[in-house]
Amino acid sequence: MYVKLLSQLRSKAIVTEAQTGLTAIQGISQSLKAVLVTDPGVTKRKHSAVAQRLVSYVKEDGGTVVFMGHFSGFISPSDMNAFFSNQWNLPWKFGAYHRTTFSLNTHHNRSMDSIHNLPRTCSMKAVHLRNVPLEAVIYTATDNSRLESLVFAPTAIEDHTEYPVVFTQMGNGHLGYIGDVNTEEEDSRVIFEMCGI
Repeated sequence: MYVKLLSQLRSKAIVTEAQTGLTAIQGISQSLKAVLVTDPGVTKRKHSAVAQRLVSYVKEDGGTVVFMGHFSGFISPSDMNAFFSNQWNLPWKFGAYHRTTFSLNTHHNRSMDSIHNLPRTCSMKAVHLRNVPLEAVIYTATDNSRLESLVFAPTAIEDHTEYPVVFTQMGNGHLGYIGDVNTEEEDSRVIFEMCGI
């Protein structure tokens, strides 16, 4: 699923992959531009040292961490809620899961300077976050958003308080989340902008 994205990343940056908690901690200790967390293993108790290092990397070292890829699709709601609350002291919660067309949020706080480079709209199937302040939201459903499904009717998306893509400043650094589960083309552009590459 991620062959194209990894190829694009490797064409723009030096990419190091960590397969164990120890290599993740060692990798985070280096001078990195950003860390992409692609699976929910980091939320497990046995990897609490990795989670703590990610928090200090963002808040103290000024790094950027983005949760993406299989992270949203393979995490349970309770694990996600506990992780953001206990590790990051954030009220972010697991939200709806569906596909629709989202619009770029014009009220974003501009912690991502190049937000204007992103597509104005994008369709994605995503696990949303709720309890996120509007200024941290990159994409949001609008009055024009409809459920996009081969099974269900294209009903209007009524809840505009859950978001598939968020990015916010935390301490000296930044924290991002991309809930898309299908690696849409727009994901690459969002990831590059969040990582500053």
